[in-house]
Amino acid sequence: MARPIHRSTDTGAARRALIGAAITLLAVAAIAVATLTSLGDADTSDDSMLWCVMCDRERVVDFAAHVLLSAPFGFGLVLAGTTWLRATLAGLALTVGIELVQAFVLTGRYASAGDVLANTAGALLGALAARWLLRRRLTAAS
Repeated sequence: MARPIHRSTDTGAARRALIGAAITLLAVAAIAVATLTSLGDADTSDDSMLWCVMCDRERVVDFAAHVLLSAPFGFGLVLAGTTWLRATLAGLALTVGIELVQAFVLTGRYASAGDVLANTAGALLGALAARWLLRRRLTAAS
């Protein structure tokens, strides 16, 4: 009689990867809606905005919003199985792409080095949070 084939699959890891992919896709959609919609005829002639990171209260709030918006991206990537470093670099690449589109394609938007910094920091924080959570779960399971 033939032996049944047993595949050793870690359903927990597969489920975690699926949830991570879903979080990542939702994060990309939210980031795209928030950053790639044209603001029409808004004044983008102020070149100081390119280098302004925390010049005033409005920019501080904007910086925090960008960090919070991009954290789920890094979190989802790590849950899906990538490393925290790759998740952070993916956040950087996504952000640079968005800022290039804002600078050269969209009207009513301006590119900002502060946004690149904030989005990359958010992806890093999200990635580290997921890494911490996964390590904590592994420690609790053993």
